[in-house]
Amino acid sequence: MKVGDLVTLSSYGRRVTRTGWIKVDDVGIITKIHSHFRQVSYEVMWTKSRFGWKSGGFINWGHEKRLSRRDLKKVRRESR
Repeated sequence: MKVGDLVTLSSYGRRVTRTGWIKVDDVGIITKIHSHFRQVSYEVMWTKSRFGWKSGGFINWGHEKRLSRRDLKKVRRESR
């Protein structure tokens, strides 16, 4: 995957709690790639979901903004 790719949550990504702030059918664009030794994580700008503070506090302490490759899948073009 590279910056600019269109992605959505994979089936694994929908099951883990750290992605609970992302809506199920949301689509996003990869904006940054972070690599630390052999671990690579991705930051995605989502169209419907927002990460961060809500009135009254943080959304959920178990959620993470950086996602692993396993959490994401590329969006395929619809065939005509």
